[in-house]
Amino acid sequence: MISLGDRKTLALGIHTAHAAGARLHLACEIAGIDLRTLQRWKACEGLTQGDGRPGAVPPGACPCSEPCRAR
Repeated sequence: MISLGDRKTLALGIHTAHAAGARLHLACEIAGIDLRTLQRWKACEGLTQGDGRPGAVPPGACPCSEPCRAR
């Protein structure tokens, strides 16, 4: 599992590289995550909420749409 702090750091680095002209999928590959992972983090507020580990926000607390919670 990637900690919240690491997710934020990776997302910021990927965003910075993308803003500088890097292709998003290549920036994600270099960071060691899949582009879809970054998309899920953004869609389900994975950069702000827990991910099911002890002490994290319980399942179902995600304010996303029903299809997102079904994943």
